[in-house]
Amino acid sequence: MTIQEFSSHYWNKEELKKICLNYNVSSHGIKAELEHRIKGFLAGEDIADDRKQHTNLRKSAIPKEITLDTKLIPEGFKFNRQAREFFKDIIMFPNFHSQTYGSSFKGC
Repeated sequence: MTIQEFSSHYWNKEELKKICLNYNVSSHGIKAELEHRIKGFLAGEDIADDRKQHTNLRKSAIPKEITLDTKLIPEGFKFNRQAREFFKDIIMFPNFHSQTYGSSFKGC
């Protein structure tokens, strides 16, 4: 299939996922991302899975210690066991579950 042939057809997301799988290209993401990957593949580009890069970046940004000054967004903060324990102790709410509070908790 050429880029021109691909571009001349309307593809739904499920069809795009199948094409990605057929070409051994990541089939995760929104429709526009799938189309971009397929066009890149058809153009002969090396298609990297950006999700792996973003995951590695996020994991490298996970703080060693959580404090009231810890930035939650966009520094890779994750609501994991450590965070639940921290919020349980600070907020004194024994069954704390993640909720949207903003970019940090200082001043709450």
